[in-house]
Amino acid sequence: MTGAGVPVLDHESSAEPIGVADVDHRPSTVDWYSTATRADASSSALIVYHDDGSQSWLLHGPLLLRFREGNGNLPRGLYNIDGSAWRLDISADGHLTVSGAYRIVKDVCATLQDDA
Repeated sequence: MTGAGVPVLDHESSAEPIGVADVDHRPSTVDWYSTATRADASSSALIVYHDDGSQSWLLHGPLLLRFREGNGNLPRGLYNIDGSAWRLDISADGHLTVSGAYRIVKDVCATLQDDA
């Protein structure tokens, strides 16, 4: 558990957000194959757990999200997504849907490819 008590989700689990839904507003670092890029993942979130196993995240601020091929409404990749009022819905089978007032701040995979 961190900061406001929202867990850091395991980046190896099935299609779940990685990063911190937190209130301390410190940037996180993403390390990938010995290359590092800085990304702010300091969002605040209200998370609603539904009886069917799905989740709804109501977010303010940036979060790092990984999308697998065909498993969300964004192409496969790792994204730093930000917005003042946006939503992440995670279905019971792990399908991700991002909606609301969001913008993609950084395509982390493209940034790491450019650094290679």
